[in-house]
Amino acid sequence: MIFNTLLKYFSFLPLLILCLLLVYSKYSPIKTHVRFFEKDFDNNTSPKLLWLLIGIYFLTFGAMSCLRYISFHSTIADLGFYENKIWQIAHNDKYEYLFGGHFSPILLIHTLSYQFLPSTFTLLILQTVTIALAAIPLYCLSVRILKNNKISLVIVIIFFLFSAVEYNNLFDFHPDHIIIVLILSCFCFLETERRGWFFFFAILALLVKESYLFSVAALGLYAVIRYKWHKIGFAVFVLSLTLFFIHAKIILPQFCEGINPLIQSPESSYAYLGNGFSGILKTFFLNPLIVIRELLHLKKILFIFVLFSPLLFIPLLSPWILILTIPSFAIQLLSTAPLHYTINNQYTASLIPFIFVSFVYGLKKLNTKKLSIAISSVCIVSVWFNITIGASPISYLFWEYTKTVNPYFFKNYMVFSHSRKISIAISMIPEGVSVCAQNSVYTSRLAKRDIFYVFPYEYERADYIILDEKRLKYVGDHIDNEKYDILLKEIPKTHTIVFQDDGIYLFKKKALFPLIPDKNDPEF
Repeated sequence: MIFNTLLKYFSFLPLLILCLLLVYSKYSPIKTHVRFFEKDFDNNTSPKLLWLLIGIYFLTFGAMSCLRYISFHSTIADLGFYENKIWQIAHNDKYEYLFGGHFSPILLIHTLSYQFLPSTFTLLILQTVTIALAAIPLYCLSVRILKNNKISLVIVIIFFLFSAVEYNNLFDFHPDHIIIVLILSCFCFLETERRGWFFFFAILALLVKESYLFSVAALGLYAVIRYKWHKIGFAVFVLSLTLFFIHAKIILPQFCEGINPLIQSPESSYAYLGNGFSGILKTFFLNPLIVIRELLHLKKILFIFVLFSPLLFIPLLSPWILILTIPSFAIQLLSTAPLHYTINNQYTASLIPFIFVSFVYGLKKLNTKKLSIAISSVCIVSVWFNITIGASPISYLFWEYTKTVNPYFFKNYMVFSHSRKISIAISMIPEGVSVCAQNSVYTSRLAKRDIFYVFPYEYERADYIILDEKRLKYVGDHIDNEKYDILLKEIPKTHTIVFQDDGIYLFKKKALFPLIPDKNDPEF
């Protein structure tokens, strides 16, 4: 416990020491660290090493993603929700699922792959491949800016060690991860002056998720101001804002009883800002203290610290690119939902590419001596932060076992007898019937059906209910042990147990059972 506390709350110590080392390097006569980077890799060796790094990352995190699923440590929210969406599109041609809830037409790409290989592994592997391939535009941009293959490869290593990148890979499945490779590619094409490819990848970025439309709009303005690409930049800017307002004013209200739940619902994470766009604007201009108070929340400050400290705050040396993160930071930091300002989920996806691009441009501003010390220091600090807050096999979280919830403990990647019993119970559920499942009990067989609920939503109407008392007792998408136990006692009123073993319950709706004649009935 003491070691755990030291790791989590004293991570700033090596950061402070290395920052002092960076300042001291100005007066240091030692040049060993400079010579290491002066002898660069040739153009034949560098691509091979790049693909080696990509391969190592893919094999490691691809295996971890798949093993978490096999061992039943993935969840319905959101892997199950997205797989059901993709299955509905591929199997039932329900294309409205591309727009309901979130605006994610990019899921068509996953749908095409899913039609050939209809498996959860298809989604998880595609996600890992996409994140791994983001290293290519990052490397190409780094080489062009820094003129050094070796440093560019180290930047790729730092990218793969970045905790937010790893959590985007391991936190089930979300289309958000695609924005990382698309934004990095856009910057690469801006630097290489390939206007057509920039426009193509920017358009793809518009199709990922509605919350990223402002980030793409900012990227369009950046193309106009920095590169004088007036037609293409303004086109991206206008398309981004147009799609946002179409989704906010027309599409989303169609699925949510005529309102936009993000800004018009009292349960929204932004409800304190006011009702609707006009209410939010009034709060910003007439009551700015409300906004400032929310932004100064300690956990939100720590969130920013955790994002920038592994890179020694070098991205701050390139403020003009960091300005492009304002839309994403505003969406996350103005929210009252804690998930929006933590690194262990998908919400950092739109921040990662801008932070790393500003990191590369920030390194460009350092002289040779400072650059070599800075990149070495960042590499060391990145390893430290990966150990303390990451989810990789070298992280403390991977090896830590406590009574608290730790979804990334190494045993959660293993299949035990309990997991096999869950598989047996789920195999007893026929295809085509409606199912209500506990959030922490998920496999592809549950999602491939027309009616699929997360417990306890509509559990009385579901044909089958699958629960597991030994998993986290989710009620919807949050843990509530007391309410879970109450609901478990209510289920026998409408359903009958058809399987029970080791805390696993499979219930079947009583109406589904055929009537068995009673021998004591006089009509028998």
